[in-house]
Amino acid sequence: MRNSLSERMTRWLSWRVAKSKRRAAAAVYAKIYRDASSNISDTVLIAGSGRSGTTWLAEMVSEQLDARLLFEPFNTRLVPEYSEFNYFQYMRPEERDDALEQFVKRLFEGKIRNAWIDRRVSRVVSMRRVAKTIRANLFLGWLHMKFPQVPQMLIIRHPCAVVASRIKQEWATDGDLQPMLSQRGLVRDYLADKMDIIRRASTPEEKHAIVWCIHNIVPLRQVGATNLPVVFYENLSLNPIDELARIFALANLPLDREKVKSTQRPSGTSTKSSAIRTGEDVVSAWRNRITSAQTKRILAVVEAFGLDYLYGDTDTPIGNAELLATRTSRSSI
Repeated sequence: MRNSLSERMTRWLSWRVAKSKRRAAAAVYAKIYRDASSNISDTVLIAGSGRSGTTWLAEMVSEQLDARLLFEPFNTRLVPEYSEFNYFQYMRPEERDDALEQFVKRLFEGKIRNAWIDRRVSRVVSMRRVAKTIRANLFLGWLHMKFPQVPQMLIIRHPCAVVASRIKQEWATDGDLQPMLSQRGLVRDYLADKMDIIRRASTPEEKHAIVWCIHNIVPLRQVGATNLPVVFYENLSLNPIDELARIFALANLPLDREKVKSTQRPSGTSTKSSAIRTGEDVVSAWRNRITSAQTKRILAVVEAFGLDYLYGDTDTPIGNAELLATRTSRSSI
């Protein structure tokens, strides 16, 4: 017991020291860095639902590419240039929005500097950029159409793990659902036949699960897994080198396998109670944080949305990326 407590304390102290160092370095780099290239094709976009591992994946990709990390650039509350848009903006792929297109163009060119966006900068000069976001899932198809030269990656994590983490962090339920349900186009295209499920949701876990479902069903149907490299968090955790090699090959990006070993550390947004900090199994730790009844309610929502081909009551994904590609196809919406 004492050894276990000592190990946890050691991990916690190491995390605190490393986090303090990263913050101090980022504060300096954010003031002096420069982008050596303004080519849009030198930007990679990493998207996913909140608490799905987007920061961890983005940090690994940034390290691989010696890239500047653009942190949550589609935050309407903290990025003034983006304040006019919806908190979870929805766009049909062929839809026109000149203001949004201009913002994204400047972002992908590296021309937007912002204390929030640059809070994870870790180098002085960068040829490439990695944009990490949990707020672009609902217009990844639009981004794919407007900026096909920008590689995209979508990370998906077990819904029970995501919900457990969101509950732990006291994230909003209705506050996240309202910006999505207020968009008539999104409701008409993807949610019209799900409104009874949404209205019946009464528990926090059901509402968090609905957020997860909406954030994943839209990009998988808009873009399709054949055009959008999908990373399963669990596969990345269990086999990071091979999983990164797979998605880097799909995105036509160079991979240094030795660098992968040095970047398998916790992300800058993981908390002191995260499994990766406490020494728990990162893939199954969620089982200790929610009840079996909560698990059943979450998976019932996932099944109702038709996403039970992704995950069930197991720790890892039901299928692989190849199977996912056969289950999704790009729609005309």
